Amino acid sequence: MQKFRKKVIELEAVQWFKDGDHPLVVVDENGQGRIQTDSGLQTVNPGDWIIAGLGGEHYPLCDAKFKVLYEPVPVGQ
Repeated sequence: MQKFRKKVIELEAVQWFKDGDHPLVVVDENGQGRIQTDSGLQTVNPGDWIIAGLGGEHYPLCDAKFKVLYEPVPVGQ
């Protein structure tokens, strides 16, 4: 069976903790963060990362999954 490797891409991400950490996250009257994505309105929890996709879309990703999938790009690269 042939093996495949996920392509390496660079993306921008901001870790969200509270209102004001990312301009696209709106906090509702219950204090819950929400962001509009291509798939609809999604919940954002403190510590989630807001990922900017290659097509300009934004979506949340929990910290644990983010750390498995991504690593920081060294400065200057």
